[in-house]
Amino acid sequence: MRIRRIAIAGLSVLPLVIAASPANAYETSHAEVEEYHRLSPRVETRHTKWARPYAGGTTRVLYFVASNNEGMETHARHAIELMQRFDVEVTPAYWYKFYTHHWLGGMAGNRRIHALMAGKPFDVYVFQGVSPTNLPTWPMGDSGEVLTRAVAAGAGIVLIGAADGGLMTNRQDISELPAFLAGSGASRAFTAGNGRGVVLPGLPSIPYQPGWETAYDYWQEGLGRAVLWAAGRAPDMGIELTAPAAVQRADLPADAVAVAWKNAPKGDVRWEAVLRRDDGAQSPLGEGRAGKPVRLRLPVLCAGNYRVDVIARGERGVEAWATAPFEVTASTRVQAIALRTAWAEVGDALAGAVSVTNLGHGQTVRIRLKDRRAGPRPGAK
Repeated sequence: MRIRRIAIAGLSVLPLVIAASPANAYETSHAEVEEYHRLSPRVETRHTKWARPYAGGTTRVLYFVASNNEGMETHARHAIELMQRFDVEVTPAYWYKFYTHHWLGGMAGNRRIHALMAGKPFDVYVFQGVSPTNLPTWPMGDSGEVLTRAVAAGAGIVLIGAADGGLMTNRQDISELPAFLAGSGASRAFTAGNGRGVVLPGLPSIPYQPGWETAYDYWQEGLGRAVLWAAGRAPDMGIELTAPAAVQRADLPADAVAVAWKNAPKGDVRWEAVLRRDDGAQSPLGEGRAGKPVRLRLPVLCAGNYRVDVIARGERGVEAWATAPFEVTASTRVQAIALRTAWAEVGDALAGAVSVTNLGHGQTVRIRLKDRRAGPRPGAK
């Protein structure tokens, strides 16, 4: 508006100028909204590439992330962690609380979501902590209706700690989880027209202790299974990995783990097996060419919880993977460690007591000081 026109109109124009300014001040630009939603894999955390690269190709994911606080905190990091482990192309949208819940970017954020929903359909839509009923209905149309049509036409939907709010109008729950989702943590699976959906509990609550990254890695493995199954991208090849629920330490070593293959593709597909303890320690169990069934030999192990991971890779990438948990039990157990204080200054002595049951003849108790990231400290025992 030119100054000359204000002078002619006098004070009658001034209230209009003042009233219009705040609306423009809070309007976020499209470039800003896109920058806020940019996901960067630059900072890598410890992870397993379960299916990256993946023989089944790249899966396009529209990932809706909720935060009940001002700002996203680390909630959006789960999408990046998924990208590290699986061959997915993730586009995020953020639902967060600033006085009230809304999509990041305000009206510009709403327009962005509508444009994404109205464009080329995604392979799967993920809702983490936010119901699809919160999708914007204005100013450019009802995105929830677009989602209903997309899933009915064959797209997938994954709900993490959220409900569909009745948007899946033709939903049919599957009475028994598909085999590919076994161990994924999924509570339900369903179909909706030509599409498929998976319901997962909320985000995991993992205590901050040695090995927490391992527990999170397996939670992400389950999430990746849910995403691929919902998108119709589950691997054609299958791995039948059988491990006993519990093994007595006195019975080790033993050929206790069986591996068999289903629908192995032609070509050079090779497998690799890894043994992982719940504190993150790992060691190789074997490798070879997929085809004939094999048995894996477990070495003598400390009592505790373990997993066996098998990943089969070919020229196209990961063809299939499997993981199986088991426990090593022993009559001798460390029951408790009680320190006099939970902290110490450099140079202080640590004092406390260790409770051990059934300590046998010739057995000793070894105490080591471990750094939370670097493992055992040299010379500390």
